[in-house]
Amino acid sequence: MEDTAPVLPTYLSKVVDFGNGDAYELLKPLATYRSCHDGTPAEARMVLTCRRYKGSSLTEDEFVMKIKIQIPGGERRPSNSPEVGPSTTTAHELEALEKFRHTNSAFTPVLVNFKKAVQPADGPLPGGYLTFLVMTKMPGDSLFNMYYWGMPTEERNEISQEFLVAIKWIYAQGIEPVDCGLRNILWERETKRCSIIDFELWRETDTSVSDDTKELQRWGLARQPTAKNHWEAWNQMFRALIFCQGPSLAYDRVVCPGTPLGGGGMDPGVDFEAERLANLREKQKLLESLNLLTSNARRTGEKRGGPVKKPSAKRRRRDASPSPPLKPRPSRTSARIAAAGGRVSYSEETKDTVDIDSTAVDGSSRRRTRNRSNRKVQTSDHHSPRKPSQPEPKSSLSKSLTPPLPTNLPSLIEYYNSWTPSAPPPTEDPETHSYVFASHPAFRPNKSPLAILQEGAFGGSFFAPWRSRTLAGVTLVDDYLATLPAAWRAQLLPPEKYLTAPRYDAALNRHGRACGQTLAQWEDAGWIDFRHDPRGWFEWYIRFWLGRRLDDGEDERQVGRWLRCVGPRGRWKRMLLKKYVEMGVRSVFDDGDDDDDGDGDDQHERQVSPVMHQTCLQWGYQVTQEDLDEAWREVRGGGRGRES
Repeated sequence: MEDTAPVLPTYLSKVVDFGNGDAYELLKPLATYRSCHDGTPAEARMVLTCRRYKGSSLTEDEFVMKIKIQIPGGERRPSNSPEVGPSTTTAHELEALEKFRHTNSAFTPVLVNFKKAVQPADGPLPGGYLTFLVMTKMPGDSLFNMYYWGMPTEERNEISQEFLVAIKWIYAQGIEPVDCGLRNILWERETKRCSIIDFELWRETDTSVSDDTKELQRWGLARQPTAKNHWEAWNQMFRALIFCQGPSLAYDRVVCPGTPLGGGGMDPGVDFEAERLANLREKQKLLESLNLLTSNARRTGEKRGGPVKKPSAKRRRRDASPSPPLKPRPSRTSARIAAAGGRVSYSEETKDTVDIDSTAVDGSSRRRTRNRSNRKVQTSDHHSPRKPSQPEPKSSLSKSLTPPLPTNLPSLIEYYNSWTPSAPPPTEDPETHSYVFASHPAFRPNKSPLAILQEGAFGGSFFAPWRSRTLAGVTLVDDYLATLPAAWRAQLLPPEKYLTAPRYDAALNRHGRACGQTLAQWEDAGWIDFRHDPRGWFEWYIRFWLGRRLDDGEDERQVGRWLRCVGPRGRWKRMLLKKYVEMGVRSVFDDGDDDDDGDGDDQHERQVSPVMHQTCLQWGYQVTQEDLDEAWREVRGGGRGRES
């Protein structure tokens, strides 16, 4: 779609006022005006980018607005009576986007705003409905537009693995997309981010992806097995045309409004079997022209002028054998997805990362494929739960907890705090102001654990009561008294605000945004080593800072997680710096002035993703001017930044 101003019908304005203090300016079309006269009700739609024109937080961030217009029905389904709206597909998508908003989805758009209006006299159906749905804009382009099957095999495999992370997370939210196709999968090469869009059609599910290869085939990411007969070959070709060719064909022929909410599927009025029988000869000729008949069968038929001879059983087995499937996802990633959806810090724009461990808790080498795109650094495992945890997945945790942990609270707290410091405190690098740990020189955070808690992190609930299955029913309460030095606790008063808040308070966070997952989700994913730190990474960081060193590989595992998150080439760090560059900000603002209105860089800073800032803070990193300067140096021929 060209980058041009939208051509709007007379009954639509370029600025859409939502009546709640927010207004959005339409920027450019993402899809052409399309209509479906056979829906119930019949409707047309436009999809455009927009930005907030009026409201509490004016930024340059772009959103996506989907406009639905009730139109007169066709001959098959006349529907000329004005309706209140929204249509069932819009209501369906609203339900999904609202659910994604509550779970801060990193893999899908989330709901931003919604408005329902009545068409004026010059509308296609006066008195009919108009709906305006605003959602976050996901990065990248559709795999259909990027010619997925022309990409190198290595890149296709990488996309497939990242897609599986995304789709399994969506299944974990109880949603199974129905409108599957390359056009609904977005890929951003630079950040390796995979997103899934268009949730007008989906069905409720309580299961996860059972077969990775079949799911990839369903979306057009993997080749179908060799067809066993002509009709199977034609069906594969038909599905490829319908679901992978482009949005207009899918919307006009298949995705017709009228699907019951909570269901999903094709319009029942379209009789594909009748069409298939009526066009039998044309399909047969098409199969031959596309070389879908085996050359051996074709030669035999031509030679004898009669029916094609059935190939031998051995040949049939060989022809029907599917191509080798892609390498399956590692088991730990699957456990995480099946257990619960990743809590992604996603407010205005979201880029979160699935936590990436390369070693299992028991020290075994278990590779975890990274959820690159949006992946959510599982920053805060202490966000208020979004969904009950699934049954505990199989993992190495049960094997690791030998001997068994104490089964009463006092003994358990004593067990976790019975270590003796074996390393000196870190030193501060005078040039970079990062902290240097002699035992692990690659680990260079620039925020201490105390500073992170003082500035506002984890919604004030890091040490909230925590009941874990692994701890045999013991609820951890007030363990901060033994974990934190008295000098630290004296600077974190009252503890009910900074440490043990029963509810996650996003307003307490330094950047005013919630991010992270629940401890239960971390437990289900196998990221917590209950032999040492039952509250996860940040508790490990506290004890590591205070001098504890472990000889079983746990320190190396946690340092590795930090490096992949906010290290020199960490994903979250790079995404945040990229955001600065995209917005043209060349100097790091002083976060300490968040309460001031300010202007210049202070104002620009607040526009750079507060979610990403909060994520990085909870991993011990704050953007520095040196890092930002280096990011700008890496941009060759980049646009001019805003003047300081």
